[in-house]
Amino acid sequence: MKKTWKKTQFIAVSMLVILSLALVPLMASCDKEAPPTVTPVPTSTPEPTPTPTDPPMPTGSYDPGDFAGTDVSTSFTLSDAQQALYDQYTSDFDINIFKDVSPLDIFKVYVECGVTGNWEGEYDLYDPAGVTMSKDEYHQQNIGDENSTDIRSRQTLADIIFPYVDGGQFVDAGDNTGYIVFNTPDPNWSPVATQDPSITDDPNATDDPNAGVTPGPSPVTYDYRDAPMVQMFVDFTKNSDGVWVLANQNPYSYGTDTKQSQ
Repeated sequence: MKKTWKKTQFIAVSMLVILSLALVPLMASCDKEAPPTVTPVPTSTPEPTPTPTDPPMPTGSYDPGDFAGTDVSTSFTLSDAQQALYDQYTSDFDINIFKDVSPLDIFKVYVECGVTGNWEGEYDLYDPAGVTMSKDEYHQQNIGDENSTDIRSRQTLADIIFPYVDGGQFVDAGDNTGYIVFNTPDPNWSPVATQDPSITDDPNATDDPNAGVTPGPSPVTYDYRDAPMVQMFVDFTKNSDGVWVLANQNPYSYGTDTKQSQ
């Protein structure tokens, strides 16, 4: 009986030792900190960088017409304040920014729109009652102009005619109407009057009026500064918001001493 008890005791102790040895690595592993859980950062496609709008590129052929060969010594430019107005206006075409702005400044912004091919800026500065075509028709006309004649010819015209607006004045004629008046080279002046008749664009031309071919304008024999000075008038209307806008799509007239129609 004693031997059996001792044997049983020995087996029990042995099992306890084995169990203890088996629990040591398990307890050690429990003492270690679990590695942190890494949450993957969601990836997103970056927003594409907007492509800046390029200024209108010259199109068509550069043909300034009567101004070809002209030695232009004047230039049409905006002041810093007028440039700021132009930049703000052409960002959203809100004409209300021109409230309390001089019509002279508004007109120069309008001319700059034409020089740069900004047709919408031109159109929105007309009195709606004075337009003769829809906005889409005006746009299509502008596209046709740019396709046929390089828009740089507009700058040539502006450099000749409109630098003088800085010396002009605005006349409030009452009843929400008015006009800008300034002296400028006569836009209707023909350079033929000062050309050298011996030089012609047509080698078959003669001075004989019966020959059927007369000397044509010679682009190298005149200077637009020779043109007589006349008064130019630009008609304006004040809209219901109190903003001066161009009275119609052809607001220009010319005269000598008093305002008169073409």
